[in-house]
Amino acid sequence: TEPSERPKAFGIFSALGGAGGAIGLLVGGMLTEWASWRWVMYVNVVFAVPALIGALLLLAKPVITKKPKLDIPGIVVVSAALFAIVYGFAHVESTSWTNPVALGSMIVGAVLLAVFVWLESRVAHPLLPLRVVLDRTRGGSFVAVFVIGMGM
Repeated sequence: TEPSERPKAFGIFSALGGAGGAIGLLVGGMLTEWASWRWVMYVNVVFAVPALIGALLLLAKPVITKKPKLDIPGIVVVSAALFAIVYGFAHVESTSWTNPVALGSMIVGAVLLAVFVWLESRVAHPLLPLRVVLDRTRGGSFVAVFVIGMGM
């Protein structure tokens, strides 16, 4: 996206995300009430097939000049971190907030996220360049999406 078009793109993305969340709950409720819970999955075909056809017809195949490098250590560390955090929250549901396994898992996840940030600041081809997160416009958008997600 061109830098001058990014605010518009973020606005469209945010509007569609908010509207999709609201409409999705209503339509999902109607489908499960009047049809079956399986229709919640089938309804995606209505959107996926035209999107796939449009992508195949309209998007140009990019010319790859050099093979991109993949940050394998970053992938492993962030995957382990997110797994530990999700596991901790899932374990809290069946036990309690004082459960040592749940707390330990969330602490390990937080430490691994810190290791991921440290690692990404030192590799040649980071999975998530820190300049992307530290940019004021994007950073503010990420915080807003996080807060909205917490409210949902």
